[in-house]
Amino acid sequence: MWVDDLAGLLTHLEVKKPFIVGRSRTSRVALRYALRYPARVLGLGLWGLSGGDIALRRLDNYYFGQYLRACQTGGMTAVCDQDHFAGLSVTNPERRNALMDIKPVDFITTLNCWRSMFRVNADQPVMGFKDRELRAIGVPTEIIPYYDAMHLQIAANHALHEIKESQLFDFDPAAWGRQETPEAPEKVATILCDFIRQLHL
Repeated sequence: MWVDDLAGLLTHLEVKKPFIVGRSRTSRVALRYALRYPARVLGLGLWGLSGGDIALRRLDNYYFGQYLRACQTGGMTAVCDQDHFAGLSVTNPERRNALMDIKPVDFITTLNCWRSMFRVNADQPVMGFKDRELRAIGVPTEIIPYYDAMHLQIAANHALHEIKESQLFDFDPAAWGRQETPEAPEKVATILCDFIRQLHL
C-alpha cells in the first residue's frame, strides 16, 4: 500500500520520473515501485537490503508479533502502551482514542492479514522478492550495504547478481556483521550523489 501512496504523492507533486532512495524496508518499497510503475522511475538507491532468517524473525516480531501478543493479553490498552503507539499518541492524543475504539478482535484480524502479506516471499535472499522480480527491474540501481545482522552481505550480492543494471558500492567491507557507523549517512549521501551524476540525470 505504501507503493501506491508514494505514486499518489509523486503525482500530486508533479514529479514524473524520480530517483528513489530507500533504506531497509523502504528499499523494498523502492523495488516494488519500480516493478509496479516501471515508466515512472529513473533509478534506485538501495541502502540496506534485508534477508536471512534473523531478519525474518526480528521483523515479523517487530511489525506484528509484539502487538498481537499485547492485544491478546491486555486488549487495546496494552497495544496503546507499546512504544510505537505511545509515541504516536504523544504527538496527537486523538490517535489513542481512535485506537481504543478498535475492537481487539478486529485489530488481531487486520494484523494477521498484514502479517500474511508480509510473509509472502519473505524467505527469499532479498526479502519479499523472487529472483524473476529482481531480474525485471530495468533501471540503474545502486546497492549500498548497511552492515548489520539484519542486512546480510548475501542479500546485497544476490541483488547485484539479479538486477541487471545494478552496482554495489561496498564502502566499508570490514564492517559486515556489525552495527552501522554514525557517519554512514553522510557517506551514503555522497555515494548516491556521485551515482546520479554518473547517470547524467
